[in-house]
Amino acid sequence: MNRTFETALSSRALLLFGLVALAMPLAYAAYTQHVWEDFFITFRYSRNLVEGLGLVYNEGERVHGFTSVINTLLPAFFYWLTGAQAWEPALWGYRVVSALFYAAAGLFALGFLLRDATVPRAAPWLFAALYLVSPKIVVFTANGMEAGFLVFFTITAALLLYHAPARHWKWLGVLWAGLMYTRPDGFVYAAGMSAAALLLSPDRRALFRHLVRAAVLGVLLYLPWLAFVWWYYGTPVPHTIIAKSVYGLGRSLEWSQWLGLYFHKLAQVVAGPFQPIYFSYGGWSPWIVVFSYLAGAFCTVYWLVPAGDRLGRYLSIQYVLGIAYLAFLATRGNVFDWYFPPVSVLGTMVLARGIPIVWKRYVPAPAARHGGAVAGGAVAVALALVFGQVTWQMKVQQEVVENGQRAVLGRWLAANSGRGDTLLLEPLGYIGYFSGLHTYDWPGLVSPRTVAVCRKYGASDWRFLAREIKPTWMVVRSFDLKSLNSDPWFRRHYAMVKVFDVVPEIFARKEVPGVGYLLFDARFFVFRRQDRPLAETAAAGS
Repeated sequence: MNRTFETALSSRALLLFGLVALAMPLAYAAYTQHVWEDFFITFRYSRNLVEGLGLVYNEGERVHGFTSVINTLLPAFFYWLTGAQAWEPALWGYRVVSALFYAAAGLFALGFLLRDATVPRAAPWLFAALYLVSPKIVVFTANGMEAGFLVFFTITAALLLYHAPARHWKWLGVLWAGLMYTRPDGFVYAAGMSAAALLLSPDRRALFRHLVRAAVLGVLLYLPWLAFVWWYYGTPVPHTIIAKSVYGLGRSLEWSQWLGLYFHKLAQVVAGPFQPIYFSYGGWSPWIVVFSYLAGAFCTVYWLVPAGDRLGRYLSIQYVLGIAYLAFLATRGNVFDWYFPPVSVLGTMVLARGIPIVWKRYVPAPAARHGGAVAGGAVAVALALVFGQVTWQMKVQQEVVENGQRAVLGRWLAANSGRGDTLLLEPLGYIGYFSGLHTYDWPGLVSPRTVAVCRKYGASDWRFLAREIKPTWMVVRSFDLKSLNSDPWFRRHYAMVKVFDVVPEIFARKEVPGVGYLLFDARFFVFRRQDRPLAETAAAGS
């Protein structure tokens, strides 16, 4: 095959891949109509900014209750651009841009692999297949979260750093700044790729100089935002980070105990990039456990394999460092699924390169001739099956739980509340947005007062939250009821006024995968403080 024909074939393949990659998250969004809970937290900031109330969640209260600058300001731009009438056009504008970044990241990585003569021909196409069906990348690109941007800044920076840091240090600084504008822990992934590059570099001193120059540029580009939030909110640290720290309160562990906990979490997190959304809630086939752990283990140990694949080792080291970071977060409480996309894209690259290379090197001929492509294809099919089940799960989640439960509950509160009413709850997104009430949330993403109570009495004792905050309304799940009902003060001052329950609707959708996650938000109990009369509205009896 001559070089001209190969170049033309690669160009057409890249064009086709780019179009499919652009369509993938948009098709998922159109089919499922899936909007992640946290989008509505940040979008309330976006809407208030456009409507002249400031970059705040609760009017008149400056709290930095969002993490992603891009995920807040870009929807605000589209909300303003579309006339500030509804959230749906703003979300779709944001989705399109997010999908463009997702497609650009995939194109950059695929083009890089196509130009690499050191890997088997199957590697680029295996990457393309895995990337297009990676559940935690595609889903969190489409549902209003920031994964498309996060994946773009991560993989392009990692590959530029590997390829020519001396020539691309300025771009590296720009991309690292992009990571910080996407997530406040973006510097962790910048540090991870820098550490991996230094470990493998033949000239660490020269590389270190380029990394310092890139880091200084990245800091300078991020500094305006840092200065603004410091001035506007009084602190450069997002309040979401402060609030989530309450998860770890009360853990007075010895070092040996903490290390035991850490390695336990590490064993759980290693498979996370290839698992369905909120896998730990249950309801998934056993084969997914085996598949995800095998894929995660392969990515974790590949850097130790003497296969002569320097780029694969580089990416595998980053995977290990990313997993190590997420395991550390897990010791503090929860690792949320939208934290995984940067590690997921590294994992897809490692699998795409590693499977054909390992097969060719360690499996005797003639089985090795096409076996690597077959093995890689089997992995891609397995991941596609996981993605298909996640799509089914999230379609039902959106129809039954989000649209049929949480959004309905929020609108009911808006119709039945009075001026000056307040609300305390945990799931801040849909219910907080559609209720429009001044909201206190647990653990306090937008509420310093909640954080203060949690620190004083304990991270999850709702009795003290009720006593200290005294909200007009409380929305709680089943597992919070026992504690609240055991408190005489709470029983004297609050009465249950409504139950929102979609458990029957969920079980009517037979054999939905991942049903445990759907059931988590299937039943809510609404309490009202007794010294405030229920608003007289037409919807009061609904």
